[in-house]
Amino acid sequence: MGMCARVRLAALAVCAAGLSAGCYLFHTPAETEAADGGVHRDARGVPRPEAGAPDAGPRTDAWTAPLIDAGPLPDDEPDVAPGERPSDGESAGEWTDPPPHPEGDPCCELVGEPVPLDGPMLQGGPPDVVWNGRGWGVAFRAFETREVWFRELDVDARPLAPPRTHPGADGAWVSLAWGNHRYGLWSTSRFGILDRHGGLRAEFTALPGLGKGRAARFAAVHGWAVAATDDRAGDGSAAVHAVRIGDDAIPLGPPAEVAFAAGFSDGVPAVVGLLSRAVVVWAGAGGVQHRTLFPDGSLGEPGHLMTMHPYRTEWGSYADGHAIVAAGFRDAVVAAGADGSHVHVVVYDPFEDAVLGGPFAVADSPTVDARMGLAGDAKTGLIGLCYPYGEGPFGGSVDGRGPPDADQIRFRLLGPTGEPRGAPVVVAGGLPYAAGCAVGATSSGFVVVWWNAAGLAPTHDIMAQRVRPR
Repeated sequence: MGMCARVRLAALAVCAAGLSAGCYLFHTPAETEAADGGVHRDARGVPRPEAGAPDAGPRTDAWTAPLIDAGPLPDDEPDVAPGERPSDGESAGEWTDPPPHPEGDPCCELVGEPVPLDGPMLQGGPPDVVWNGRGWGVAFRAFETREVWFRELDVDARPLAPPRTHPGADGAWVSLAWGNHRYGLWSTSRFGILDRHGGLRAEFTALPGLGKGRAARFAAVHGWAVAATDDRAGDGSAAVHAVRIGDDAIPLGPPAEVAFAAGFSDGVPAVVGLLSRAVVVWAGAGGVQHRTLFPDGSLGEPGHLMTMHPYRTEWGSYADGHAIVAAGFRDAVVAAGADGSHVHVVVYDPFEDAVLGGPFAVADSPTVDARMGLAGDAKTGLIGLCYPYGEGPFGGSVDGRGPPDADQIRFRLLGPTGEPRGAPVVVAGGLPYAAGCAVGATSSGFVVVWWNAAGLAPTHDIMAQRVRPR
């Protein structure tokens, strides 16, 4: 039985037990209006931004927020020269590159307690997290209603406001990207623009036929790049397509076919924006592949990043559909893939068409069918990888492999060329089902968010945890 079916049956059982009237109700954090000039503060006393600020917009405690018209978002993104790299210019600087950890020592320490990002009756979905320069944005979907929710967090990964959702934001997969003072949100065939606080600034545009995928800022087109699966052939196969999208959420041309692989399975492609180009990464027969998308919509030649062996379950061997993830890191693409025994990492420079490091087998994990997270910080030169760990390809507890509540979310610290640093740490353990995670990076550390897709709604949640390198 697949993951979706297992979770759906469990959720239906809870509702059938008499909880259906409250299956998606949860507590709204209190907010007060202080005496110091009417400043609005959240339940912890943190001031909320003033309505009408250039990138703030009116704030609301409504769970479903309407289209917000608070004036245009600031637009100070300069034009990008052909071939321009993220490291070009005086602001790039050098890595601080902390010294390596002694072998066997934990790479990192957990900072504070895990923070719940949804309520106990909101069914979660695989989350995404992004640093916006002032705080964090997290997006996830409600598993049963398919609504997509956004949560604004402060620098310490604490919620600043209740979750928000918008009409038209629904789907089975969520990807969040940040650039030019706004978020781009991909939600399985739909793309919308949010401001820093989750307010809708461009209504969701439908791109029929495109499915699960990821988004990235594509500065050269003053917009975004999305890479997604496309199964319009209807024959059980799937292609990978890439599309350029403007800051009005309107496509800048038709989707370009990046790759076609018969029986592509359920693999989700990734995309990385590197100023003058975007790089699409996907798993196909033979391993992890890449191809460059240019501002005019043309594509470079496909290339091979690393080989991964087919993973095997009781249903047979699968050559495609490995869980993969990729992130931008200065001028490079960092890609990770799981094959059912290990997580492999490679660092690639698309400007020089050169592998800078790897492939490395950086972690052991039998789990292959769950979302991983990857993010790097250009100042420190450190890369963070989060990955679910269970006793089988879909997680140990649910599939009957091992004791109940045996799944984990683990974190691995990597150096600038992908080499492991220190020993991995367990971010969360004793989970009924570690169904996916994501990681964001700053120069002071990382934030990991994960989906614990337990069988019962009270433990079916989205959590966040700060992680700091030692």
